[in-house]
Amino acid sequence: MLAKTKPNSDYWALVGAFAVIYLLWGTTFLAIKIGVAEVPPLIFAVERFIPAGALLYAWCRWRGVPVPTAREWRAAAVPAAFMVLIGYGCLFWGETRVTSGIAAVIPATIPVWVALLESLVFRLAPISWRVIGGAVLGVAGVTLLVGPLGGGRTVAALVILIGALAWAVGTVLVKRLPLPKSTTMSSAAQMLLGGAMLAIAAVASGQVEGWHPLAVSREAVLAWLYLVLAGSVLGYSAYVWLLGRVSATKVSSYALVNPVVALAVGWMFAGERVSAMALAGTGVVLAGLALVLARDAPQKNH
Repeated sequence: MLAKTKPNSDYWALVGAFAVIYLLWGTTFLAIKIGVAEVPPLIFAVERFIPAGALLYAWCRWRGVPVPTAREWRAAAVPAAFMVLIGYGCLFWGETRVTSGIAAVIPATIPVWVALLESLVFRLAPISWRVIGGAVLGVAGVTLLVGPLGGGRTVAALVILIGALAWAVGTVLVKRLPLPKSTTMSSAAQMLLGGAMLAIAAVASGQVEGWHPLAVSREAVLAWLYLVLAGSVLGYSAYVWLLGRVSATKVSSYALVNPVVALAVGWMFAGERVSAMALAGTGVVLAGLALVLARDAPQKNH
């Protein structure tokens, strides 16, 4: 266990990496909210992923990682479509209508949908009462969140849920695709392809019309830089590094923490109101997530 590890450089590296995915990823929802208040959502998503993908790609090439083959580029297009185009496209659009806190809680259901897909669709794992119970709690929690919103905000919350489901599909498919051996290069390829898809969607939806790239505030520029560097480059790098050193179940615990961080940050720095119903829905969603994550917890023999 981490708590029993001697405090050395490796120990503090683990602590730092967990702090990155717990805290930084939790704060990115407010950064998205700030950006989409001034920049069309799909364009803002393009501005996040293409620079981040280019930076990771350049870093990989500098370290001698080979260029992806044509087959690997085609494979990377699949998760790019599900996770970047649909997943993040829905999230960025949804945050034009709901608070950053609510936008953070709904994607916390992703591990629940992944577990259901693995069990019921792809037959990669047996179905269990923990997965079923987690799914029921996840749906109940989202219902509590979405119910009181009304109007366009309800639609936005449901769109974010669709994005979460698409992300879950992409997560499962990643394991079955011939992606680059380097996970960092794979991420770079997915960001670049997903950014290109988002750009096409932005043009097709008319979001480019009337948009003035230089007519943005300093806050929006800082939010963009934060998303590119802290959210994508640093956050993803820490995530991949942790996956190579501790169990995926422990790493997945970020989904329990991110919504709490996002709700607190939105309340403190953006004045976002957190209703009793929203808190109740958040608690139910996180309880369902904890139930599903406990499914994979290692059992100790006594």
